[in-house]
Amino acid sequence: MEGDTFENKYIKGEFLGSGMHSNVHKCYLIPDEEKLNPFAAKITSYDDEEKRLKLIEEFHLGQQLYHTSIPKFHSYYDDEFKGEIYIIMDYVEGRELSDIMKIEDEDSDFILDKQSIINYSF
Repeated sequence: MEGDTFENKYIKGEFLGSGMHSNVHKCYLIPDEEKLNPFAAKITSYDDEEKRLKLIEEFHLGQQLYHTSIPKFHSYYDDEFKGEIYIIMDYVEGRELSDIMKIEDEDSDFILDKQSIINYSF
């Protein structure tokens, strides 16, 4: 849809962190001028179609995960001009997924299979 871009829907906020291939920023829907309802935007660059498709697959896999310790994936935006995918998810203050998994892995009640969370690599 024309005009359906990250920049047209969200204000990019503070930098939260980075991984091997991505940067994560807090972001807000443009009507949220008071910045009361933050989201997290994972911004990943791609340089070929295979990586682009893996990023889109990551989004679709993330949407299928339902666990209280995993942020909900809301939408993604593909900026083909910049070669970037923006994955919009719930903002969870304080802990990273890897930290949560380390803590809960020690708990015998933890039943989420780590391999089912993230099962691809670049």
